[in-house]
Amino acid sequence: MKNVKRLITFNSDERFNAEEYVEKYKYERELDGIAKSTLQIDVTKLKVFLTYCNSIIKRRPENLTKLDFGKFFMYLANERRIAKNTEIRYYNLLVMFYKVMNYDNFEEFETECKERKRFKKFDKKHYDYVTTQDMDLIFQKLYNKNNYTQDRDAVLLRTLWDTGCRVSEILNSKLKDYDGKNGVIVITKSKNYTERRVILANDTKEALNYIITKNRNKNDNDYLFQKLNGEQINRNAIYRVFNACVKELKAEGKLAKNRRIVLHSIRHGCCVNLLTKGVNLDEVSRYMGHNRVETTMIYAHNRERTNESLNNIKNIL
Repeated sequence: MKNVKRLITFNSDERFNAEEYVEKYKYERELDGIAKSTLQIDVTKLKVFLTYCNSIIKRRPENLTKLDFGKFFMYLANERRIAKNTEIRYYNLLVMFYKVMNYDNFEEFETECKERKRFKKFDKKHYDYVTTQDMDLIFQKLYNKNNYTQDRDAVLLRTLWDTGCRVSEILNSKLKDYDGKNGVIVITKSKNYTERRVILANDTKEALNYIITKNRNKNDNDYLFQKLNGEQINRNAIYRVFNACVKELKAEGKLAKNRRIVLHSIRHGCCVNLLTKGVNLDEVSRYMGHNRVETTMIYAHNRERTNESLNNIKNIL
């Protein structure tokens, strides 16, 4: 029987030094090559779990039972009132934590969750892609705000369009990754850990070169896009800028309200734009950094099916 000592002793207080667990987890995950930003998010959640173990149930993580894990997720739902998708992230974190720490007491809870599909992912939401016309509307709206970072934000959005990069890939890029003469950015911090090169239009290159002259920090290891104090831009900041522009354009009737437009729609738009202009599917797949060409085909087929279906229906009406 597991945890005999805890079951038979009157004083089962097992409070511990949480930082030892955190440092062990960070070390192992850094060896795995996990992105720094992802690791920071995971560590924040891990500290919530460890605080719960230490302060509420007063047991070490390796001594928890299936019932204890269930109570933790009830605590997340009832006390912290987290969303379902956040609950799934906590579950995935614990799966990895117990695997990294080589503790087997999570296995029974994990098996039961799989059998009962307790933390099954939601169907992935699909977002609409944006066009060059949409981007021009967004740029106009951005410049109407007279924000002191509007030039930087506009160039960042245009860079996302030209390169089709994920926002994290651009925000993690350093000055040493950028060839200002040719407008080439080497993406080293990609989702699939593979390096690739992307390129900017000449106008975008000139605009970015100007933005770089305004950067506070200009060493090779400093970020390509910076906050006013020279630090890395928080992705939430650019999300807010983009979403605010889209929201206002929808309110003004310049963008359809039923279109699902998010920052990642720029990446979708770049992919569709390249395919529409006849760039080879394999080339687009490599440029976008897709692991499989089938992923790129989704963009092409969705566009073709949507346009064909709408035209067929219109002809019938």
